[in-house]
Amino acid sequence: MEEIRRDVVRILHRLPDVSVTGEGFAFYQLTDQALDRRDEEERDLLEAEKSADTHFDPLLYKLRQLSAERSRIDDQIRHLVTYARSFVRPRPYQLSILADAAKCSISGIRLISSNSKYKSEIARNIGKSDVTGQFSPPCEDALGDAMSDALAEHRSQIQSESEEISGPKPS
Repeated sequence: MEEIRRDVVRILHRLPDVSVTGEGFAFYQLTDQALDRRDEEERDLLEAEKSADTHFDPLLYKLRQLSAERSRIDDQIRHLVTYARSFVRPRPYQLSILADAAKCSISGIRLISSNSKYKSEIARNIGKSDVTGQFSPPCEDALGDAMSDALAEHRSQIQSESEEISGPKPS
């Protein structure tokens, strides 16, 4: 697996091609950056291997990690497209402009931006209604109180855990 790990690191962080960049400063700077990223990736993979409960395969690990990252990015794109079509005033972004920016078809943009779950989440997070008024944020007072209470509880829990580890802070 050591050979696979080294190969995965080298594939993910490729050295620049001198025939493309030339042998100037840019080539050496890009090479240095790639080598630094390789070292960091190697350390991350070794750490993941040490913490693995079972047989560790660095190739499958990276594929899973990159797939999860792609899913997260796709979700962010969907939310931004929905925002651009349903919340931007006075006029939404044009389908063709969004399709070009998102590398998607116009029908794909239409489909993405019609998702009511995304519209509800966006309204809740930006505190604004969509252009139709169908999706509105919850009452700000109730939301603010609930969030303040939850945040205070979370901070208190973190402080308690911190004190358990390091002892109470002097006043």
